[in-house]
Amino acid sequence: MYYPKSQITTNLYANSGELQRKNTGEGYEGPYYLLSNGKKYVGAFPSNVSIELIPSTENEVEEDSDASRYSTITLNIESGDPDPTSLSNARNVNIPNLDSNLIDNPFIMNTYVSLQSLRGDVPISRTTPISSPVRFTSKDKIKGYYTRYFAKKNNESIFIETNDETYKKFKNQDPKVAFESYQILPLLWILKSTTKNFIEINKKTVKDFQNKNSWDGFYDYFNGNFGRPGSKTRLLFTEGGELLYPNRTIYIGYYHVMENGTIMDGRNHNDSKEIVLIPLNSNFQIPDSTPTTIFPQGINASPSSGRGSSGGGGY
Repeated sequence: MYYPKSQITTNLYANSGELQRKNTGEGYEGPYYLLSNGKKYVGAFPSNVSIELIPSTENEVEEDSDASRYSTITLNIESGDPDPTSLSNARNVNIPNLDSNLIDNPFIMNTYVSLQSLRGDVPISRTTPISSPVRFTSKDKIKGYYTRYFAKKNNESIFIETNDETYKKFKNQDPKVAFESYQILPLLWILKSTTKNFIEINKKTVKDFQNKNSWDGFYDYFNGNFGRPGSKTRLLFTEGGELLYPNRTIYIGYYHVMENGTIMDGRNHNDSKEIVLIPLNSNFQIPDSTPTTIFPQGINASPSSGRGSSGGGGY
């Protein structure tokens, strides 16, 4: 058992007939050290081998009194050590609730969670971001902008739109949320502009945001919806004579444009075979995006209708 230096008196000496070894009863003469609890051990200093000494039965020696023992130890007390004369068994002590202290102190909580992880214990259950987009208000429409919040899972291109409350918890590293696994950032979203097409402004904002924060795939996450959230977005469609399959057959149907300008089949990314389409003419122009939905005559506008038909057969 460990004792601080202040509770050990060293370099004491036992004369013949004063002490004996407790384990064998053999008389002892030589150096010993004294602990604050009154026990004595062979040697001038503590060591790995502890042989306890007791008063000799041949010549009883009166035990040191508490007063003399503590006064000797008190001489060795260093700054900051507790006073051994005031030590006593704890009685009627209220131990604080550990869990409540952990929750109230984020630093302690985070350290506790880290230690649990190192020990292999089951970590305390913490929440992850949930899909909870902020709705813009009539006041926001008058201002012309509002703030949206997006979460990205670390090391994966998984994005979630969430709210300001969740953003604040992750930013402040609230111990109740898994802030190590996600990054949540605010994004200013334009609702109107008197000088420029606000949709194009949002496109550029998202591109810059993606590059600045290394959020690969964030631009494509919007699937071309850069207008007012909840508004319909133009679906690009060709009736033929504009785009070709790689085998040079005519393509008829919906298509989408990637950030790098690549044209692919399907309404949005990941809802088709992702076949790269080739413009038939070098002057082919992609229609400007507007917050309206325009469908060619006779085409089913439901999302389940799939890609339009192709002419010339397959690819």
